[in-house]
Parts: sequence; C-alpha cells; structure tokens
Amino acid sequence: AVKANGFNAVRIPVTWFPHTDEEFQVSEKWMNRVEEVVNYALDAGLYVILNVHHDTGGEWLSADLSNIETISEKYVKLWTQIANRFEKYGDHLLFESYNEILDENKLWVNAKGDDFIAVNNLAQTFVNTIRGLGENNQHRNLIVNTYAANGSHEMLDPFVIPTDQIPDHLMVEVHNYSPASFCKMTEDLDENEPLPVWTEDFQSTLAAELDILVEYYNANH
Repeated sequence: AVKANGFNAVRIPVTWFPHTDEEFQVSEKWMNRVEEVVNYALDAGLYVILNVHHDTGGEWLSADLSNIETISEKYVKLWTQIANRFEKYGDHLLFESYNEILDENKLWVNAKGDDFIAVNNLAQTFVNTIRGLGENNQHRNLIVNTYAANGSHEMLDPFVIPTDQIPDHLMVEVHNYSPASFCKMTEDLDENEPLPVWTEDFQSTLAAELDILVEYYNANH
C-alpha cells in the first residue's frame, strides 16, 4: 500500500533493548523478525531505513557524556550485530544511527554543551563501527542525527558531521512536525468539526524552518 501510493522509502523503527541478554546480545528470534520486516519492504521495491529507535526514549542510549564509555560499548556491540546480519544487503538498505536522542535528564530543549559533545561522539562511533565491518557496510549510506533530531540553529550549530572514509555516503537527519497545530493532534477529533486546513501562515512557518536546513546544507556540502 505504501508503494502503491507513490512512496519509495520506508523507515522501520526498531526497539532492541528488551530483546537483548545480559551481554547485550540480540536474540536470534528478534533479529530474524527484524530481517523479515526489512525484506517485506525491500521486496516491495522500497528503500529501507533501519534504525535504533525506542532505545533512546529514556532507556540506555542517551547523550550522557559522564557515561559515554559504557553507552558506547553497548552501542558498538548492538550496531556490530545489526550490520553483520545485513552486511550483504545492497544500497536499498540504509542505517540510521538512532532516533531522537536526549540527555540523561530527557531534555528536549536547553541542552547543555556536554550533551552536544556526547551526540558528536556517538555519531562518529556509529560511522566508525559500520565502516569497520565487511561487505556492503563499507560503503552503505548512513544517517546521523542532531540532538533530539531537532533542526533549529541551536541544535545544528554544535553538531559535527562525522568524518567518513567514503565520500557522499552520509546524511544528516532532522525531524519536523511544524506547524504543530496542523501536524499534531492532542485530543480526539470531533467529527462535527472541520479538519485542519493548510494556510499561508503554516506555509511561511515551515518555509522558514526549511531555510535553516538549506543554509546548513550549503555551509557543509
């Protein structure tokens, strides 16, 4: 249905930590299921973005510089398992480092300097880990995210794009739900009320935020 409606890519958000043992080894049953779902999308002719998703929702994976060594050890171990399982998959499969990573206090705004250092550290660790593995991982397209996957100047300016041995195979991802009054629902929709309508003000709000990304791209490409 996704393919039939004109989309050419799907992002598969995966929760890993409940399916790991004390050594942070992913269960074979869960890894098989993830691969099965990835194959559903690939077989439909879609590009697939596979990530580490809900592990960042206040679980073990956070932008916590004081515990970065312990976090990085688990992070490398997890991505090594994922990348090894999918090492023979071609360029229709992309890896995304993590979802909307927050610090140990789960702050969406007012992140501190150490938080940005931790994000930059993990982003580089992700790239180094994947590139250090075999087969197609050595040139796979990789995706890294800013703090909270936020596209504001406050989050983009301190973000350091990782060094990659392969040119033009790295993307920076941010998330945008703007304008929130159009994109988000905080309560059930009253069927007697009209649906939200896209307005010129909404267009201007979104355009201003996209201009920040264009500026960032031009400065870093």
